[in-house]
Amino acid sequence: MLENNFYQTTKNIEKAAAYYTDDAHCKRLSELFIFPEGEEVCILEPSAGDGRAVKTVTRKCENRRIFAVELNTEVADTLKNDKEMCEVLNCDFLTTKISRNSFSFCFSNPPYINDEGRMEIEFLKKITNYMMDGGIIVYVIPYIVASSKQF
Repeated sequence: MLENNFYQTTKNIEKAAAYYTDDAHCKRLSELFIFPEGEEVCILEPSAGDGRAVKTVTRKCENRRIFAVELNTEVADTLKNDKEMCEVLNCDFLTTKISRNSFSFCFSNPPYINDEGRMEIEFLKKITNYMMDGGIIVYVIPYIVASSKQF
């Protein structure tokens, strides 16, 4: 089944089957948010990939601090050299510990692995622990996953 909302590109296949959120959708998502002027916004990206998606979605945020978690060592090393990233952790988000109630915004396109544990649900449970009251979570869910009876 082809999906018209979020799609797989040749580059994604080359990146060890990582399915990054495409730029067009990220730009549209960025139009949905008005970030507070003059206030620091701490942003969590628990499966950052190349970081382009979170940077695009939050592009209108003047004072953003992006904290990224990326499992792939090579990709994480590249992110560590990105001046727009405040901190990059190279680890499995589900096993790492971060201070609770630290983030006011989260962009997440978590891994969707069809197993009994439903990894995307585990990601969401963990993310909610790290969000401040009133924080915003942007959670990318492919149509095929959202429409399945298992979700």
